[in-house]
Amino acid sequence: MQIHKANLDLDLRKLKHNCSFVYQQIINEIAIPNDKIETQHTSIPTAVSQYYNLFTSIMPGMFELQRSIREEFKNIEHDTSLEYWIVGWLNYWPNKGRTLEWHGHEYGDDNNCFHGYIGVQSEPSQTLYRNIGEEEITSVENKNGQLVITNSKGVEHMTSDWEQDDPRITIAFNIQPRETVLQEIGNKLNYYVGL
Repeated sequence: MQIHKANLDLDLRKLKHNCSFVYQQIINEIAIPNDKIETQHTSIPTAVSQYYNLFTSIMPGMFELQRSIREEFKNIEHDTSLEYWIVGWLNYWPNKGRTLEWHGHEYGDDNNCFHGYIGVQSEPSQTLYRNIGEEEITSVENKNGQLVITNSKGVEHMTSDWEQDDPRITIAFNIQPRETVLQEIGNKLNYYVGL
């Protein structure tokens, strides 16, 4: 498993403010109208992430953040003949306690799917990684402003519990070939319309 880390030059104060604004926007414009406010998930914006792409937000800094991620992605081995899409969402845990259990972001049998996140207000916490079916765990100490990207195939991760009074905030994303995004949309449509 390869874990790529880079420190991005971000205005974290402004980004934190923007994330708090977007959090309220997601609650009011997505979670409440879609009856998702009573989710069991500790982060409502994460629970409703299928309803939005954070990188289509017009909030200052989101376009620049996406551009920084794309620039850093050039340093990761991938099939450059493919067209890649990036889909982002907000992870916002307003309360102390459990965050995310083991899970993955694998879309089909494609070696060119990637998952990542940027720490906005994530210190102190860790993200733990392991290859599916293996016991060996790799721990990443989260840093505010740090970008982390891993290949998605066969990899899962979880986050440590959050014990701070302020919310834990990260921006997560998937980078994947256009074809896998279309497959995912097709699968969702088939599920929702019963095809």
